[in-house]
Amino acid sequence: MQAKKTNNINDMTNEFINILDFAMVLKILIAVAGVVIFILSLRAIIRAKSSKSWNTTSGEIIESKFIEFGSSGDSERIYGAKIKYKYVVQGTEYMSRRIYFGSSLLSNFKRWNGLRYARKFPKGEKVTVYFNRLNSKVSVLEPGIRSEIIFTSAIGIIVFLFGCYLLTNPSGLFT
Repeated sequence: MQAKKTNNINDMTNEFINILDFAMVLKILIAVAGVVIFILSLRAIIRAKSSKSWNTTSGEIIESKFIEFGSSGDSERIYGAKIKYKYVVQGTEYMSRRIYFGSSLLSNFKRWNGLRYARKFPKGEKVTVYFNRLNSKVSVLEPGIRSEIIFTSAIGIIVFLFGCYLLTNPSGLFT
């Protein structure tokens, strides 16, 4: 009987250790996710800042539509503008969907913003395209830094700091 009781205690101890291991992995993943979000948004900030001095060429909107995500019964719908344009640099034709750095982030979750861009860039419209002279495939229709990128980098920092807090606080969440 004593051996069975010891086995039960060992099983419970092993299960508790597995839970702690899972909690540690989860805490590390949260911190890493924050770093990844921050690095990606920092890269976008650098590109957005440099886009103001990029070369320009003429382009044409080849697709423009307002889109909605989610079923008709959803109260939390996501909206956006699906814009596609083409442009030519040194005889090579390129296509892109990037309106500005960060346009795929929070801005398109608002109905009015999606409608605004679908109306601003109608199909067939001639546009000025800003392209990276070192990599002509990278382009935007509106150069410069937008609030969405700053907001996303701040979220990355907050998620990272939260993950660090969880890692350094033994009585924190997931324990």
